[in-house]
Amino acid sequence: MPMVNRLPYEFVDSMIDPGLDTNVGLVPLSQYMSSNRHNGDNDNTHNLMKNMRWFKEGGKGPMLDDMVGRTRMELVIKGQGRPDDFVKVWNFMCKNKNQLDTYRINVGYRPRSNRSEFIVQKHGTVYDLYFKNHSDATALSMMVEDRFFGMDCIGFLANYLIEVGVWSEYQAYEPARWDRVFTQEVKSTNDVEALNLLLWKGHVAIVDWVWDYVDDRTVKVDICQCSRGGPQCNEHVYLQKINSISSKGYQLYKVLGAGTPRMPVDEPMSIMRMPGLFW
Repeated sequence: MPMVNRLPYEFVDSMIDPGLDTNVGLVPLSQYMSSNRHNGDNDNTHNLMKNMRWFKEGGKGPMLDDMVGRTRMELVIKGQGRPDDFVKVWNFMCKNKNQLDTYRINVGYRPRSNRSEFIVQKHGTVYDLYFKNHSDATALSMMVEDRFFGMDCIGFLANYLIEVGVWSEYQAYEPARWDRVFTQEVKSTNDVEALNLLLWKGHVAIVDWVWDYVDDRTVKVDICQCSRGGPQCNEHVYLQKINSISSKGYQLYKVLGAGTPRMPVDEPMSIMRMPGLFW
């Protein structure tokens, strides 16, 4: 396995600061988006892509779905797409705005209090809602803000592993099953290293850097993940070993200090290592 020469924070920066490089300028992919209803669902993405993926370049050229690829388009819709594929979709939209001028969609959200409900906030053509009276780059950024495009925690971690050459293609694992990839348990805070996995039942994140082994139970780290707030690097997070074991028998750790910006997930987690993966 190759030594990683790019830390997770650099992957975060490439997506949000300065952003993805499109034909119309830089567009940050600064959004969390998941097909999981508990996490808000992907209604806006589905409403957009269910027909647009079949649009043809210039009305008679190749279909967008073929330009991206069927499997990789499904990942874009799920919140696990490759950054290059988001760029392909965005470039297509900007080049084919005449087709968006008649394409009507509902835009809304699922409230945290009732995820089974979809509240429509606005309805109209994609062109009128986003591109009319705005630059193309601004229109795309507005669509990111409205959760048409984004990444979930799995997509973030998988795409990082692809980016640094650990994986050659996307591999699908639910959060709780990432111990099939990061198979070695980290039993002590003194053994925590960069590129270790933080494993929750429903979420994954990765250690970006270790700043200090504070004591035998506490370690100060930076953590990268995609969750509420989109792709992010949470700096100076304190993790502490606790006297508790997960349902899988792994040692548990708690968030003692949530860092900056604040960690979006602070329930106890396990820490795992991928054999041969190091910085």
